Formats: sequence, structure tokens, C-alpha cells
Amino acid sequence: MKIQPLAKELGVATAAIYVKFRGGGEIATEMFRLVLADVARPLHPNETWESYLRALFTGTFDAFKGRGRLALALGSELSENYFLNPHLPERILHALELAGVPENDKAKALDLVIANLIGFMAVQRTSLGESETAEWLKDQSNLIDNLPSAEYPQIKARKVLLIKAAKERAEQLESSTSAPKSVLRFADVLIEGLKGRFGAKASELS
Repeated sequence: MKIQPLAKELGVATAAIYVKFRGGGEIATEMFRLVLADVARPLHPNETWESYLRALFTGTFDAFKGRGRLALALGSELSENYFLNPHLPERILHALELAGVPENDKAKALDLVIANLIGFMAVQRTSLGESETAEWLKDQSNLIDNLPSAEYPQIKARKVLLIKAAKERAEQLESSTSAPKSVLRFADVLIEGLKGRFGAKASELS
């Protein structure tokens, strides 16, 4: 993990991080605490579990907007240790309790939620500046052009649509001052998955 670009995204001096922390593990823990302090908030009174999970994704979007390197780094750290910020799994488990997920399935349901968050963090890496977006899309197009048609017919046949969707996603993530609708769609797919896989119950207030 390179500290300099991450320090820049956090708005702190690289030297200050090295002075304060002894090792990479401590640095990762502190970054996680700083960036996700507002994301892993408690559930509000009478808040439904669906609303909480939607807020979790919109909060993650706000926390990582324009911080692609940090999103990737902490996504990787989180995949190895859910408890870097123990408030996060604790409050997700609370939401799953409200959802009526059976006790024996709660650990697997937590895995599903965390995995979706990690994947969502990776998507934030496409939040680029205008010039960076153009170069990124060019690279994507060239990559598809170089794929053999016989092996990848689905991708080759839909190149224009795939590049268009990638461009729209990148531009939406970059220009939005608040979480775009695609963020809520991401959360809603997870919510439906929890209902279908683990029997989570729809809230009367949702």
C-alpha cells in the first residue's frame, strides 16, 4: 500500500502519517476509521433495515467520491478483515436482525453485504477527471478490439453499448454532488437478494 497518494486523498501530510503510526496495519485501521466514521452510523429510531442498507451505500459513495485509490485500498483491507471498523459489521448485523434473517444465516448474509460493499468501492475507481475518463474509455475500447471474436462473441457484439454504459457510469460518478440513482439500484439488488436467499422480510414502512 503506497501511503503518499492515500495521504493526498485524505488531505494530510505523508510525514504526519509516518510519525503517528508505526506500521501499515495501524495506518489502514486509522484510514478506515476516518473515512467510514459517518458511513457505519447507528440505525435511527424506526428506521427500516432496507433504508439503512440504502443509506450505507449512499454514505459509502459520499465517503469515497474522488478517492479511488483509497476505495481500492480499503476495499482490499476490508475483504481480509471485516472488523477493521467493528461498528460496520455490528450495525449490518442489527439491520439483518430487523430483516428477520434466521440466526444460522446471519454470518452468510453479512458476507453478502460486505462483499457488495467491497465491489461497490471498486466501482468508485471509475470516478475520474474528464481527461482521465477519455483515456480510460480509449483503453477499454482498445482492449475489446484486441479480444478474439471467436472466444468473446458476447463482448465483441456489444462493444458500443458496453463502452457507452461505462462512460455514463464514470461521468455520473464524477458529476454527482449526491449519490446517483445507480447507487440505490446497487443497494436494491442486494436487498432483493437478501429477501430471496435468506428470507429477509419487507418492512411495512419501506
